[in-house]
Amino acid sequence: MERVFGIPCSGSIISETGMARRDIISKVTTVYLGEDSRQSRSVKTAQEVIERKYNKMTEAEQAAFKVAFVIYIMSTLLSPGSKYDYLFVDYWSALVDPCCIGKFDWSEYVVRKLFQAVVKLKTELQVSNRVSNITGCSIFLQVLYLDSIDVGVMNMEHSTFPRISSFSAETIKSMVLADSLCRSGGSSILSSARVSFATPLAYVIHGHMNHSVVAVEVLAAVCRAYGKFRSLFHEHLEFI
Repeated sequence: MERVFGIPCSGSIISETGMARRDIISKVTTVYLGEDSRQSRSVKTAQEVIERKYNKMTEAEQAAFKVAFVIYIMSTLLSPGSKYDYLFVDYWSALVDPCCIGKFDWSEYVVRKLFQAVVKLKTELQVSNRVSNITGCSIFLQVLYLDSIDVGVMNMEHSTFPRISSFSAETIKSMVLADSLCRSGGSSILSSARVSFATPLAYVIHGHMNHSVVAVEVLAAVCRAYGKFRSLFHEHLEFI
């Protein structure tokens, strides 16, 4: 997660701080997002703080901007929920002091929410429910997958971090197409054969004697999971 998005992967565990108390929610909404957010937990309240025109920002404005940015990016990219344009507050205990935001393990939180989203999706599909939305940071799986397989001339050097900066919408679209054509030609997504060795692996498992071997095993598992994820999209989501 740190390699893909550049967010902290160490520090205090957000879930261990507990659900945000009412006084914390009140402080975040009133002090950082503005009075309007108390009536409606809309993502737009955070967006408005970010897009506001500033001259020389005061310390209070800097604090509000930091909190609003985290809330906006969590709500729209890193941990989107099932409700459209709605602020979930289970991580707000980590926002009380804007100076301490970077001291929390945001990667752990995002990955945990993604796991929960996958379990929820699998459960709904098992009982043949129509899946109307996907929660969690699915683009993380997409980037990790596309950045780790062999797509020929579209393979990229793992020299720029965070890795998401190398993946424009057009790049992702082209790589997905190349991957689809490769697999339709007989290459299996169910093995580690297509994990790319064309460039040094950016995703290694630290603390193991053979980083490359473990990385390939993990990435092969991601390939299998994401391949299934994509097939489920095509089967159950009308907009794919």
